[in-house]
Amino acid sequence: MENKFNSRVYGCAIIRSINANYNADFSHQPRTLPNGVCYATDKALKYLIRNFLKDMYDKETIFYFKSYDKKLKPLNLNGRFLDLFKMFPKNTAAVSDKLGEFYIFSKEGDKIDGIIGTKIPKKKVEDFFKDLSSDSELKDRKNDYLKIADKSVKSKGLSTIKIPIEEDEDDYYFYFLDDKLQKILKDEKSEEIMKGIELKLSGGINKPEFTKNLLSCLDIRLFGATYAGETNISIHGPVQINHGLNVWSENNIFSEQIMSPFADKEGAESTTLGRQSKLQEGHYLHHFSINPKNIDELARFADNADVLSISDIDKLKEAMRCGATYFDSAAKAGVDNEALIWVKLKEGAKNVLPTFNNLIKLTKENEKIMLDFSAFTNTVERIADSIENIEIHYLQESVFIKNEPSVATHHDIVSGLKILNI
Repeated sequence: MENKFNSRVYGCAIIRSINANYNADFSHQPRTLPNGVCYATDKALKYLIRNFLKDMYDKETIFYFKSYDKKLKPLNLNGRFLDLFKMFPKNTAAVSDKLGEFYIFSKEGDKIDGIIGTKIPKKKVEDFFKDLSSDSELKDRKNDYLKIADKSVKSKGLSTIKIPIEEDEDDYYFYFLDDKLQKILKDEKSEEIMKGIELKLSGGINKPEFTKNLLSCLDIRLFGATYAGETNISIHGPVQINHGLNVWSENNIFSEQIMSPFADKEGAESTTLGRQSKLQEGHYLHHFSINPKNIDELARFADNADVLSISDIDKLKEAMRCGATYFDSAAKAGVDNEALIWVKLKEGAKNVLPTFNNLIKLTKENEKIMLDFSAFTNTVERIADSIENIEIHYLQESVFIKNEPSVATHHDIVSGLKILNI
């Protein structure tokens, strides 16, 4: 693949939080380690990256992002897959509608849909219920579904199916036993059973095709995925992001009372009071690494599915530069991208670099942040022959750089353009 990204990258993203709450815990406090140092999870930065990519690149599919059904209920993992890809890919022995005839069908309004176009052997039904956990709520439906494995169940062409108008037809699956119409209640349990039996008939999920679908999503190509739903697949993401530690010398958290314009219950004498907590000043450093080889084997397994491309990495870098500043909410007002350090190794280089948390020192001089790269420079100069380039992106208005490697180029974090008048 000509556009494939083949180099390894080491770097860090520094997120500034001024009178803000970059990553709250479930008590709405900024997260802290036992020693009182504030931190943010890798998920906090990944969320900002995904949000930026979703909004800025609408032709890219972002899988891990909250979505809802028609009743505004959040979708589960399988629901999200079906929302994006419409159906689960099945093996080549998949259920077919031979000659347009079906053994199981359903009706919604005036439309009749075929559900299963293959005769259901009794053993497939037995196997489905045998594989269920002992406490499954589906087990009490077994006898209903053994009936559809009767030898007298016949297939019917959709054009020949007649359903009495008085039936509440949208709430049932239908089949013909001894040429008499039979019904099975259509609810969440029966839908799950019907899908499970269909998978038994087809030989299960087509994992290469399923993986190919997942890898068509930009965030999965970057960060990987653990899918434990209709099938189980684990994708080791090329981009690994560490928790972000506050490298500022202070961790001053303050709380303030806030008032809602509404009462918390009917008849209350006053409106509701609440509290919000914020960090006075923090500078969170997230170390990250990129190893495109993490995804190569699965891409080959998935019939040469999408692999990490140069375009993917360009979009990731842009999101790492701008994602925090782009996202705005009451809690995250005051959270900005402050700096991004990007060390790209030459293709084929086998060197590794340690986490950047202890290599970059942050202090304040004349109301501006000073990033001291002394330890960082000593480290990277030992493998200088293996480094293709070093980019330092930062907010020019509030950040100074000193003791950086001589080969490093300076870039404006807002525009990404190179700074020439250093």
